[in-house]
Amino acid sequence: EPEYIVDAGANAGYSALRFKRDYPGARIVAVEPSPENAAQFRKNCAAYPDITVEQGALWPVSTRLRISNPDGAHCSFVVEPDPD
Repeated sequence: EPEYIVDAGANAGYSALRFKRDYPGARIVAVEPSPENAAQFRKNCAAYPDITVEQGALWPVSTRLRISNPDGAHCSFVVEPDPD
């Protein structure tokens, strides 16, 4: 059984809830770049104190990122380095 699960690109939390069902002892840390999706994630997973979301994205180096396709579907955001 895993102790920790990282849900990268967590969207609204549905995968995190599935992970919690399948691995009830795991602590789940989710990463989601969209502020709207992260807010919905918090609502959907509020009953589970061991599921948390960080608004952000994974990248190979420390840098500021931005969503490069903000008009894309809420489940298909892409991030890139933010030159500003």
